[in-house]
Amino acid sequence: MGKIKNRIISLAAACLFAVGLLPSAVSADDEPILFVNGKDIIAAENNTVQCGTGKAVYDAATHTLTLDNAQITEHTKDGDMPTTGRGAIYAMYTPLNIVLVGDNSIDIDGDNYQYAYGIYVWEQNLTISSENKGSLTIASNNRTIEAQGKVTIDNVSLDLTAAKADCDGMGGESFEIKSSDIKLRSDGWGIYSENDFNVSDSKFDIQSPLNNIMVDEGKLTASNTKFYVKNTMGGCAIYAGKDITIENGSYVEAESEPDCAIFTPENIKLDNSEFHLKGWYPGIMSSGDMEIKDSKVESKSTDDIGIWSRSNLTIIGNSEVKSNGIGAAGEFAIEPADGSYAEVSADGNKSLAKTRIIMDEVKDDFYYVIHKHTLSWVIDKEPTVNEEGIKHEECSTCDYKGEAVPIDKLTPDTPSDDKPSDDKPSDDKPSDDIPPATGNNPGTVIWIAAIAVCGAAVTITSACRYKKENR
Repeated sequence: MGKIKNRIISLAAACLFAVGLLPSAVSADDEPILFVNGKDIIAAENNTVQCGTGKAVYDAATHTLTLDNAQITEHTKDGDMPTTGRGAIYAMYTPLNIVLVGDNSIDIDGDNYQYAYGIYVWEQNLTISSENKGSLTIASNNRTIEAQGKVTIDNVSLDLTAAKADCDGMGGESFEIKSSDIKLRSDGWGIYSENDFNVSDSKFDIQSPLNNIMVDEGKLTASNTKFYVKNTMGGCAIYAGKDITIENGSYVEAESEPDCAIFTPENIKLDNSEFHLKGWYPGIMSSGDMEIKDSKVESKSTDDIGIWSRSNLTIIGNSEVKSNGIGAAGEFAIEPADGSYAEVSADGNKSLAKTRIIMDEVKDDFYYVIHKHTLSWVIDKEPTVNEEGIKHEECSTCDYKGEAVPIDKLTPDTPSDDKPSDDKPSDDKPSDDIPPATGNNPGTVIWIAAIAVCGAAVTITSACRYKKENR
């Protein structure tokens, strides 16, 4: 028993010793690391690093790195960091808030920079902001900006170029972008967001061979934002794994030479905005519902349907929709409000122009249009007694006109065939059996009797009413 007791005590002591050491070990691993322009700014004098004619200053208490007209041309080297990553600005174990003052630049493009990032934040959040719309130009051989956390961009101007083969432009776990202008050129994806991508009051000018904006598993929401995006080799111009909502005065010019301009496997909502879309596949496509409200949409496919929703497409409000497709049996399902319409073109089918399509059916994963006209008769020529008239049917919601149909002649009025009677007044004399007139006409007697009876009835009715009213 004593030996067992001693073993238990020894084991407990060892556990306590290990637990006692653990906090100091974790703390050592979590010491913030921040390199700027190839130098450890945390260890630098006054936490300041000279960057060309400008400078970078770090405040550890607020995790704020101020770039004041900085010109950065160096990056971390092997051995500087616990990982093998390289970056002109490289942060580990700390969130990073970058504040831009004036015009700043990071230039680490070229073969000597060994796939270095412009800005890299390891497993933490990144914020880039400015009080007076400061600017930052980045040219790098890897992603210009990469954060393994949320990326917030507020009131700045960014000009980003990722020139190395297959390098994406910018990436993060999620994005929140406000009041900013972003120009991006890359040799891979444009912007990659693992989760939600939210943007407002901003402008994007993105050209890349693959997806311009790729939201892998989240929603894309844009308000009062301009998009000028185009890709040439693969993927969509704008893609989101969940819902896409673009609203509040946004403007979108999006083109994908090999795919859709805009696509999501879930729902799309376009509200009070303008869209000019072009794709090899549908210009805009959703596997879920698509709603177009108070918006102008021009969508074109060079080899497919112009607009395609696998579910329901609803056009409401003051919307103008033009869809052009090639090689498709039908175009889309639509339930517009009064006054709305859609202009479409599919295999030269003119019956789909300016029409309400009120029914659809699924066949082989495609929605084929079944259009039912709303017809009324139009008189081309009124019929007369001598000539037939002409009429045709017209659809009140599209340009359809039916073939001319004759209207029967009018039937003239036919005079009556009744002839005057040939009977003459009777010459017969009164029968001797009829008593002579006494001066009292029998008809007169009958009328007098009827009047007497009616008078009695009125008297009785009045009496009954009087009794009833006086009870």
